[in-house]
Amino acid sequence: MKSESDLEDSLRGELLQARRLLLNRDRVLDLDTGLPIVVIKGPSGYGKTVVAEMWLSRRRRSGSHCGWAALDAASCDPMVFLNQLLDAVGVSRPTTNVVGVDDEPERASRFADLCSHLLAGNAAYSLVIDDLQAIANSASLSYLEKLL
Repeated sequence: MKSESDLEDSLRGELLQARRLLLNRDRVLDLDTGLPIVVIKGPSGYGKTVVAEMWLSRRRRSGSHCGWAALDAASCDPMVFLNQLLDAVGVSRPTTNVVGVDDEPERASRFADLCSHLLAGNAAYSLVIDDLQAIANSASLSYLEKLL
């Protein structure tokens, strides 16, 4: 059994190792050169959401329109996904939600509305799509690929 001082030394060593892995968030954000797509990838709990919030804050100060879409398992349905993106960019949409119905014309209409809105503004638009892994291998991913 380890003594209390051995446990403290072990914990102190682990904290020192963790500190070496920390990144200065401002330095990471300074790498942003204004490209239209910024991808933040990493394991859960490493601060991606905090960096994304800081990025949007900087974008707002520079006059960019900003939005946030937090994805979940329901986002695999393309209608849910498109509605989330429309809400994130501030586009009004029909109040009736058609979910789980294979309605290609309605999805195409909502996708066109989204694209038109993003192209119509004079200012840049910055959008965070959080938890993208939620739509991996789903039909929603094809709409994101078309958007990109």
